[in-house]
Amino acid sequence: MNAPTTHDPLVVNTQDGVVWQRRALTREGRGLYAVADAPACCPEYVMATLAELAEHGLASMLDALPMPVGPAPQASAPKPRTMLDRGREALNARMSKDDLRLVLENVVTYAASLEVRVTGLEAERHVTNEALDDAVKALRARPSVVLDDFIARCEVALSGCCPECDAAIAIVKGRKQAALDGAPVPEWQTAPVNGAGA
Repeated sequence: MNAPTTHDPLVVNTQDGVVWQRRALTREGRGLYAVADAPACCPEYVMATLAELAEHGLASMLDALPMPVGPAPQASAPKPRTMLDRGREALNARMSKDDLRLVLENVVTYAASLEVRVTGLEAERHVTNEALDDAVKALRARPSVVLDDFIARCEVALSGCCPECDAAIAIVKGRKQAALDGAPVPEWQTAPVNGAGA
């Protein structure tokens, strides 16, 4: 006696989401199905036939089990295509006028968005430059307070002491004003004291 053969599928998915695997055959060659997670020793009398599973609604059937595969190759994610890549592809493609018009519209839209972005960046640069200019002026003004205090103390202590002290105070005041005006300040020089170094 030959072993029964069947044309019933190996795997059946019912509409309730349960996966059934063919585990045995009846004498007539009908498949007997058990839930995929059922133990291998599942007795035949608890298995269902394809006709019984069809009463619950069949979602799909497979005639072969998927082959187990090894670990998936680690492929790097493809880089997203840029508008420039799409434009280069369009250059080499044969297109209808409508397709070409669509590519041109996309390029024009992309160029307009770039133009808006550049305008925004230029405005941001302008604001940043203004803020930087204000910060530089504030830094130049800050030493002015210290310098004003120093000059005032020098004038009280040294005023009328000698012509050299008066000249040194005048030089410091001039350099302070040059720094506030943004002019380059030459290296500090000390006024000759009591005629020395003149």
